[in-house]
Amino acid sequence: MGLAIAKAKLVANACAAAELAMANPELTVTQPLTCMVSDGVARWRGVALTKDHQVFFGQAICEGRASVVILTFEGPNAETAGLRFEKVCDSVKAVR
Repeated sequence: MGLAIAKAKLVANACAAAELAMANPELTVTQPLTCMVSDGVARWRGVALTKDHQVFFGQAICEGRASVVILTFEGPNAETAGLRFEKVCDSVKAVR
């Protein structure tokens, strides 16, 4: 199996795991898993809140040239939760 095929399978598995986590009946998805590319890294991000809106739950998959990082971000649903989640996601850089 070539590197590209192996990595594509890792990304697909990671996205499936993130979708499954956000499908928890205790969560309401506020941002479905979507992909964007910046600084040479493809990033999928999804956000959900608990039904009572008390907990912020972020899922991210960051794809570099030869690796995939799976990230779960969970914390109080404070005004800055989304910004903190984005900063953590954006801190993942591709290894060259």
